[in-house]
Formats: sequence, C-alpha cells, structure tokens
Amino acid sequence: MAGFRLTQVLFALGLSIYFGGLLILGAVVAPEIFHTISAAGVHAAVINPKLNQSKELAGLIFGNILQIFSIFQLLCLFLLLFCSLIQMAFHLNVLNIWVWLRLAGVLILAMLLGSQMLHLDPAVRHEHKLYLQYVDSNPAKAALHKAQFQHYHTAAERNGMIQIAVLLALVCIQNWGINYPTRREFIRTLAQNAKLIEPPVKSS
Repeated sequence: MAGFRLTQVLFALGLSIYFGGLLILGAVVAPEIFHTISAAGVHAAVINPKLNQSKELAGLIFGNILQIFSIFQLLCLFLLLFCSLIQMAFHLNVLNIWVWLRLAGVLILAMLLGSQMLHLDPAVRHEHKLYLQYVDSNPAKAALHKAQFQHYHTAAERNGMIQIAVLLALVCIQNWGINYPTRREFIRTLAQNAKLIEPPVKSS
C-alpha cells in the first residue's frame, strides 16, 4: 500500500505543477507582464524602433518564461505517465474504467505537449525572427511572416487551452475514480466471493 500511496503523491505533484503553472502563466503572468511594461513605456535599444517596443519586449520576456516552463511540463508529464503505468502494473484493478480514462488523458496530454514543443513553439519563434529580419528591408515579406507568426501563435494558445482542459479532467478523474479497490483488494474480494477465503472478522 505504501508504494501505491507514493505514486499517488508523485502523480498529484506532477499534476498540480503542470496544471497550476499553465493556468497561472496564462491567466496572471502574461497579462501582467504586457500591462506593466506597456504602462511603464519601457523601450529597449536592441528592438527596432519601428515596432511596438513595449509589446516586443513583453513578448520576449514571456516567451523565455514559457520556454523554461516547457521543461517543467516535460518532467511533470514523465511523472504522470510513470505513476500511471506503475499503478496499472502493480496496484490497480485494470478492469476499472477510471484507470483507462486517466491513461488516455495522460497520452492526449503527451501528444499536445509534443505538438507544442516540436512544432508550434519552434514555428512561432522562427516566423517572428523572419518578421524582424524583413521588417526594414522587405515590408511585404515581413507582413507574410507576421501573418504566419499570428497563425502559429493562435494555434499555440489554443493548444495551451486544450492542455488546461485535459489537466482539469485529469484532476477530476484522479480524485474521483483512482482510489479503491487496489489490485490486492480486488483479488481478495474475488476470492471471498468464490468462497476461497473467509472474509475478515469485524471487531465488535
């Protein structure tokens, strides 16, 4: 039972960091960074003066934060998958639908994070870099890359919202369905029903 409880704690740790971090970054950190820098009228010498320097600087800061947080997302995802598989192999009744719902949620999350880290995030950075490269020399090309940047940026935001929804579902599944019976209790119940062992004597 100690092993089951340990994996429960590790799963909850990974889930809380992933879910809480993603939610706070999107709902609190990003708006506050953009608002504060814009209100302060901050400018940076390394940013083209033709651009909205406050917005570009805020985007650069928040983009760096997201890049660092993606490492935490990957570590948390590993925890979620590891704990799910360990529990299915050694502890839980695999006939329980909640067990498979949780595994499905974790796998969907893995696909979303893979799409984010391998496709969307690199595409956003690449298109923004090309936009900055051509903003002076070739306005038409710059506008094309800006449109592509906005397309990938919107897709990345949508991916993040879907991740939050999946994480919320995992919170519900984990706390509603992943408790009992453990595999040992499940087998014991089957044995009792088959009259192979006697049920425990209740103390008066």
